[in-house]
Amino acid sequence: MYCANCKQYVADGSSVCPHCGSPLPQVAPNPQQQTTANYFNQAPQQPQYQPNPYQQGMPYNQGYQPNPYQQANYQSDLSTAKTLAIVALVTGIIGFSLVAWICGGIAISKFNAIPDIPPYAVEKAKGKKMALWGIIIPFIWIVLAIVFYAIIFAVGIGAASYY
Repeated sequence: MYCANCKQYVADGSSVCPHCGSPLPQVAPNPQQQTTANYFNQAPQQPQYQPNPYQQGMPYNQGYQPNPYQQANYQSDLSTAKTLAIVALVTGIIGFSLVAWICGGIAISKFNAIPDIPPYAVEKAKGKKMALWGIIIPFIWIVLAIVFYAIIFAVGIGAASYY
């Protein structure tokens, strides 16, 4: 407890504040409050079942079930996922493979979190394709680079043999 006069902490059961000397109100002990000794000395109690008053008389799982898509607005999630898909596609075309793979993966996971309901289904499908191409195009660039360097290497060895 705290002293009302000096706002200092005072041990429970004190009648006078040891800091300022003002009298403290006597608080009657709460019978429901358990001390540590009482807590460890009593037998464990089973939790009591409390029925839900709002579902009494209804069969199991027949109560009001709200539509999970009724109040949800996935427009901001859709716009974020579309932005990431565009970034993945552009960086994939430019050749920044790691950025394209990361943004494409995040975009696809965000698109998968959006339900396939009519206002979002078409945009979701388009965005997933864009993000997927943003992931695939860097692999195409890597294969083309390997082929290009193999040709350059083969031409370089062939040119070196003439000297």
